[in-house]
Amino acid sequence: MSARTGSEFLRGLRDEREIWVGGDRVYDPADHPALRGAAQVLAAIKRE
Repeated sequence: MSARTGSEFLRGLRDEREIWVGGDRVYDPADHPALRGAAQVLAAIKRE
């Protein structure tokens, strides 16, 4: 199995996992204000 790219990583965050922030369910962590920055940093690391 090869390593995922940054784009594949971000797409993978949109699966059926349950993430809750402040009592609200997050369906797309890559686009949520509280999680977007961390997701983008991890995706950038995977691009290198």
